[in-house]
Amino acid sequence: MQINQINAFLAIAKTGTLARASELVHATPAALSQRIKQLESRLGTEVFVRTNRGMQLSPQGLKIYDHAHSISQGMKDLVATLSEVDVNQERVNIAVSNAFNPIKLSNLTLSNEIENHKVNIRRMGDDSMLVAMKHSPIDIGIGFCSQQDDSIRSVYLGCINFVLVESKSDQNNGKVTKILLPNIPQLIEGLPIKTQYSLSHNDCYQSSLLCIKNKGYSAILEENFAKDCIENDSNLCVVGEHIEVPFHLYFTAERNKLINIIKDDLVGYLM
Repeated sequence: MQINQINAFLAIAKTGTLARASELVHATPAALSQRIKQLESRLGTEVFVRTNRGMQLSPQGLKIYDHAHSISQGMKDLVATLSEVDVNQERVNIAVSNAFNPIKLSNLTLSNEIENHKVNIRRMGDDSMLVAMKHSPIDIGIGFCSQQDDSIRSVYLGCINFVLVESKSDQNNGKVTKILLPNIPQLIEGLPIKTQYSLSHNDCYQSSLLCIKNKGYSAILEENFAKDCIENDSNLCVVGEHIEVPFHLYFTAERNKLINIIKDDLVGYLM
């Protein structure tokens, strides 16, 4: 369970619709919908009842509401406590796409010059990144966005390979019905098979792996992460060729001075 899923749950419970909730958490309605699906999958129950009038808490949703609110408030209190330390240092919020290899990101370190800026690194869906930058919670983004805002600049950093992964048993039986993939347009365009399968956005790789094993789905994963998974599970396999997708560093004019430092620090971890 992730804090962004909890915040999505609380925002929808407060507003009753995805559209209004998206304004509270600076994410797209599609991203919020996906977070709620992941939360419900994790909990094993529906937390909202969908009606023509919007979304209302289900009986199970009502049970967890107070606990979710406590978790969210606890996180806010933690951030507030940390903010009291070194108040003269500038805080820089960096968002990195969920589609990168999560194992590499977990080992990420930054230079002392960057650390002196009190950098906060968080993971985020590509469909939400530019929205968050436009509304200021995020200063710098690194990912696979389709740039549509003139106020945001970008620097090309390189390319990442993605592959389609299936279960060998489901592949042989022809049971695959759905492909899970991050919300990156180039991935859909570059699918290595002509598919009649339905597509569903999911940038949580661990969730995708569970769906491959338990539901017979396929999933597009970062290539190195996929290779590690296949080494640990001989029933998994890659279908077709890899898909190469360019990624960029997104920033506003105010963050020009940090770009070269961040670029040098991060590229080696992401590729």
